[in-house]
Order: sequence, then structure tokens, then C-alpha cells
Amino acid sequence: MRRLAPIIDRLAVGAVLALAIFVLAKAHRSVDYWTVAWPGVLTGCGTLALAAVTYRVLVGDQEDRRKRDLHDQKQAEQDRRAQAEAISGWYAGEEDTYSDAHPDASPPTKMFILNRSDSPVYRVVVTLAFLSGTPPKTGEEWVAATGGLPYAKAFGSLPPGRWRVDTDSGWGALGARPGVEVAFTDRSGQHWIRRADGRLDEVREEAMSHYGVPGYFSLEGIGDPAATA
Repeated sequence: MRRLAPIIDRLAVGAVLALAIFVLAKAHRSVDYWTVAWPGVLTGCGTLALAAVTYRVLVGDQEDRRKRDLHDQKQAEQDRRAQAEAISGWYAGEEDTYSDAHPDASPPTKMFILNRSDSPVYRVVVTLAFLSGTPPKTGEEWVAATGGLPYAKAFGSLPPGRWRVDTDSGWGALGARPGVEVAFTDRSGQHWIRRADGRLDEVREEAMSHYGVPGYFSLEGIGDPAATA
């Protein structure tokens, strides 16, 4: 519709000019014709001009409505993703002091999870994934390679704040650069995965069902942020 507006304007102007030329030609031959035709010429020109203006107003209204609809759709999508965008996780190395107290054991791997929203997310699965190297880069790749999620923890809920999650060590591999993947359900019941590389993917099912390992974990309580951060 917007592309047609200049064409309609030109057609209206052309019609007015053509009518004026026709009337002037007639008037040149007959003064009486001019006297009789002039009111009709004015009426015709006014009608064409009014039609062009009305059309432009209608086109403008439709364009404004289209822009408002696009803005509303964009805002609704931002609102729908807002809590999910506030969830992230990162690899924090191995526990430095663990070997002093447990000389015969491998130190745990530390992962931190951040919930910057003002309410919890639910049925959370935190997985050590990798940004480079040969180890699996997603939870789905872990399941395909091992039949499970060996370096992961699951929680019934993740309240607002920063939280530490430990998992086993022993995952080292050549060129491996670890990261953290967080799968969760938001307060609206939508399911998401924050990938180790930062991407946010929406999925159809809650985390363990999505990964194909329902019942693989017992959901834990995540503890005290003051003690684990």
C-alpha cells in the first residue's frame, strides 16, 4: 500500500491536469461553455484531490498501525525472554584448597551460576560443557557420547543471586576449554538452555526430558549463596 501512494498521487494530478486542459480547450471555442463547465471543473478537481488526500490518510494510518504492531510484538518477545536472559553460568577452575584436606582425592570442579532476575527458575540442570577441544560442547553431546550427564548437577529451583555448584574432576582433554551450560524452566513454564558459548535456546521440554535422561538426577537444594559464592 505504501508503494502505491506516489502512483495514486501522480494519477490524481494527471487526471486534474487532463480535465483542466480539456475544459480550457472547450472554453477557447465557446465562452458559454466555459461559464457552464467551470463549476463542474472545480467540483471534479476537488473530488479528485479529496480522494487522493483520503487515500494518503488511510495509507498513513495503516503504516502507523503496522509499526505499532511490530513494536508490540518485539516488546512481547523481549518480555517473554526477560527472565531467561538473566540466567548465566561459567567455569571457575578447581578448588584450590581441596588437596590440603583431601590429599588422596581429586579437587572438585567449580561452576558458578547467576540468576539476575527477581524470582527463581526451576528444574535446573547445570552441566560442564566445552567451548573448544574434543569433549562434548552441549548436554545433548554428553548424552550421545556417554548415555548420561557425568559432569552435571540438578536442582529443584535456582533463586536469585550467584551460586556455586561443584562437579567431579577428571574431564581434562587436549585443547579443552571448559564452560557451563544451564538448562531450566522459567517462572512462566517456558524451557530454556543457556549454552556454554552464551547462546540462549528455547526447548520444548524441561531439562531432563529434553536431554533424554528423565530421573537421571535427584533434584537437590542448592544451599546458601553466602556459603557457596
